[in-house]
Amino acid sequence: MKHVQAVVGGARELGGSREQIAAAWLHDTLENDVLTREWLDSAELPQAVKALVDAMAERPGESVESYTRRILTTNGAFLIKDADLAHNADPQRLALLDEPTRKRTTQREAHDAARAARPDSRITPTVRLALRRTRGRR
Repeated sequence: MKHVQAVVGGARELGGSREQIAAAWLHDTLENDVLTREWLDSAELPQAVKALVDAMAERPGESVESYTRRILTTNGAFLIKDADLAHNADPQRLALLDEPTRKRTTQREAHDAARAARPDSRITPTVRLALRRTRGRR
């Protein structure tokens, strides 16, 4: 829950809209099988929130290019990903995790950072910081 709260806080700090903040609360729920797509489809949420939550969820077997394209082309999703990546790269957070979770999170973060590491004007200072932290741990 602390991760979700941190991502929401990051989205707020980055100037996220009400829809982005709402989606930040739910950003990992589909991917972590906490909620189903069926639930999301039927939930009484604004369509913009549903689209953002859906965009944030990696699909099984999905290519890096497909996931990256969806994040970059879904209006508002990049800001949430930016906040998510920044928290995943936080050394204080990583220090509190047990070894298997830390290893899984670090590998996932490196994977996400690699997705974002391309010449693009939408790469924000937060993502750049996360990329530096990821590269420093290799």
